[in-house]
Amino acid sequence: MEGRRGRSGEAGTSDEPATGSGGSTHDGSGDGPGSGPGHRRGTRSQWAAGPPGPPGATGRARQRRVLLLGAVSAVVAVVVLAVGIIVFTGDEEKTPTTHPTTTGVSWVSGANANPPNDLAAWESWVGRSTDIAILFTSRANWETVTRDDWPLADFRPQTYSGQVSIAQPLLVEGSNEAACARGEYDSHWRDFGNTLVRNGRPDAIVRLGWEFNGNWFKFWEPKDTGTWKVCFTRAAASIRSTAPQVKIEWTMTAHRDTMVNGDNVWDAYPGDDVVDIIGIDAYDSSPASLTQKIFNEQCNRDSG
Repeated sequence: MEGRRGRSGEAGTSDEPATGSGGSTHDGSGDGPGSGPGHRRGTRSQWAAGPPGPPGATGRARQRRVLLLGAVSAVVAVVVLAVGIIVFTGDEEKTPTTHPTTTGVSWVSGANANPPNDLAAWESWVGRSTDIAILFTSRANWETVTRDDWPLADFRPQTYSGQVSIAQPLLVEGSNEAACARGEYDSHWRDFGNTLVRNGRPDAIVRLGWEFNGNWFKFWEPKDTGTWKVCFTRAAASIRSTAPQVKIEWTMTAHRDTMVNGDNVWDAYPGDDVVDIIGIDAYDSSPASLTQKIFNEQCNRDSG
C-alpha cells in the first residue's frame, strides 16, 4: 500500500522502516514518546550532553559543534604551519649563524683571485679548493683591458683547474656609450676574445660592465639606457666572434633598484639572447642583513 513518511511527532503509516538522522533505523517498536509506525527519531550525537532539547535544537547544537571543531582544527593547522616555518626557515628576527664549511658544498664556490694569494688564503680558511677564480683586469686603457695577458696568465687550465670569471669594464676613461653603440670599440672586444683563447680560457665567464647600477663606476654607468644596451650587445657579440664558448654575465649590484639616470635596473637588461648569466653583487652592508627578515626583504627587491 502507499504509505506516507511522517515528520517527528506525527503519526503516519508506512510499509518501510523510518530512518533516523543518525543513520539508525526504527521499526516502530519501543515504549518512548512518539514511537510508532512512521515516526522518525534522530539518534543523539556522541558529543551531546544532557536531555534532548526542543525541536530544532539538535540541529543547531550539531552546527555549533561542527563550527567549534572546525575552529579547533584551523587553530591546530596554523600552529603546525608556524612551527614548520620556524623549523625550516628559521626565526626571522634572529641573527643568522654562518661558518665556513670544510666538507665541500653543492654549489660553485670561489673568491677574489687578484692577486693569486687572495685565493690561496680563502682556500686555506675554508679548508677546501675553490671551483671558480674571480679576476679583474687593469682598467687603465683598452690595452690593459682587452689585450694584456694579466691576470689570466696565472690561471691557465694547467695552473688552475677551476672555472674563471673575469670582470670587465664596458668602457674605459675617454670612451662613451654612444661611440660603443656605433661599433667603434668592436675591435677591442674581438681582441679580448683572442686573449681568452690565448690563455686557455675561451669558456670564461665575462662580467661585462659589472655593477652598472651603482654610482662608483662612472665610465660605464648608463647615461641613456637604450644606448647602453646596444653598447653591451655589441661588445658581447664581438667577444663571441673570437671566443664562441664565452659566457656573458649581466651583473647588477644589490640594494639599488634605480640607476643613476633614474631608470629601473631591469630597463638595462639586454635580453636573453645576449646574456648567459644574471648575477648580483650583494655586499652585506648598506644595509647589512642582520636578520632573516631583512635578508628576505632585500631578496625581494628588483635588485635583489
